[in-house]
Amino acid sequence: MRRLSALVLLLSIPLCFGCTTSSTTSPKEDLAITTLLTGLEYPTGLWVKDGMVYFTETNGKNTAYGGKVALSVFDTRSHVKALIKDNPVNSDAVVMDSDGDVFLASWHGANPGDFGKVSYVDTTMKTETHIADIAIAALDMYVDAGDNLTVIGSSDNLAAQSVISLPNPTRTPGTIHEALGRATCLSFSGSTLYYSDDARIRRFAPGNIFELFASKGVRSMSFSSKYLFYADYAGGTIGRIALSGRSDGTLASGLNAPIAVRWDGASGKLYFLEAGTSAGEFKDGTLKVMTGIR
Repeated sequence: MRRLSALVLLLSIPLCFGCTTSSTTSPKEDLAITTLLTGLEYPTGLWVKDGMVYFTETNGKNTAYGGKVALSVFDTRSHVKALIKDNPVNSDAVVMDSDGDVFLASWHGANPGDFGKVSYVDTTMKTETHIADIAIAALDMYVDAGDNLTVIGSSDNLAAQSVISLPNPTRTPGTIHEALGRATCLSFSGSTLYYSDDARIRRFAPGNIFELFASKGVRSMSFSSKYLFYADYAGGTIGRIALSGRSDGTLASGLNAPIAVRWDGASGKLYFLEAGTSAGEFKDGTLKVMTGIR
C-alpha cells in the first residue's frame, strides 16, 4: 500500500476519571484523549487492527452538504493517513478479517429501508468487488474470529431481515433476526450478540431471547473483557457499561456527534470518530484515541 504524507494533529487532553496512583507500583497513565486526524468529512465506519485504523468518510452520501466518500487508513506508528479507495460503492461500515481482507457495507435506496450491499476491497490494488445484496438498509457490521460477517440495518418493515449473516467462505446471506426496527449498531461479547436502537441496548441471551441490557440508545459499540464501550451520537458522549453490574460511566462528553468507537485490546486504547457539526457542514470530523483506560 502506498502511503501518502498527511499533517497529523496531536493534541493531548487530560481528563479526570477515577485516576489513582499506588505508592507501591509505578504511576499509571491518566485518562487522556489525543486527536489523530481533523478535517474528516462525516466519518462513519471504523475498524482497528494491528496498529492500523481503517475508516470511511460519507459526507457525499449521508448528508445534504455533499463532499467526500472514501475509505482510508491511518498508521498509528508512522502517523500517516493513506487513501485506499475513493468513492466506494459502500461506505457505512468497515471491518477487516484475519487475512487482512477489508469488507464494506451500506444501505442503498432509503434509510430506514430494506436494501443494502456488501463488498470486498483489495487494499493493494485498491479495487472494490461486490459480494452480496442484502435485504436490509445496512448500517453496521462485525467480523468474528472465524471471519464470519454479521450485518445489521434499520427498517420500519415488521418483516425486515434486521440481522444478516454472511458466513466464511461462501458469503451467502442468511437471516439471524427479524423485525428489530430502527436498529443502529451491533457487536459481540464472546458469542453473545448485542444491538442497539434509538432507545436501548439489548442482547440475545441463551435460548435466543431478547434481554434488555441498558436503557440507552447508542450509535456504536465495542467490547473489552470487562466493558461495553459506546458512542452516544445524540448525547455527545463516549462511555462504558460494566458487563458485571452494568454500571454506566461517561469517559468523554461535549463531543461533536461521536459516531463510532473501537476498543483495541492489544494496545489498551479506545479509538473513536466524531462526525462533526452542521455548522461546519460535517467537514470538521475527527479521529481520536483515548488512553489510560482501566
